[in-house]
Amino acid sequence: SIRDKIAKDFDGKIEVSNSNGRSDVESSDKVFEVKPISNWTHGLGQVYTYSLATRKKPVLVLYGNCPPGENILYACSTLNVEVMFFKLN
Repeated sequence: SIRDKIAKDFDGKIEVSNSNGRSDVESSDKVFEVKPISNWTHGLGQVYTYSLATRKKPVLVLYGNCPPGENILYACSTLNVEVMFFKLN
């Protein structure tokens, strides 16, 4: 899965609890939330609040058939959230 790949690539742990919920992956300096691109707003809210709880860099990992549009990139950059995208075949 994408979540497992992120955990492996960033030497992270899966499903880590924090005071604002449970992140999909957490590494030593980043917190990740993995969502289909159609649920990007939910993922953005989740990863942003997880970053506040953990004081780690938020990374929103999106997957789908098309890359993130300008509205997604603008919203994430405004909140200083990194975006990663995986295209599904």
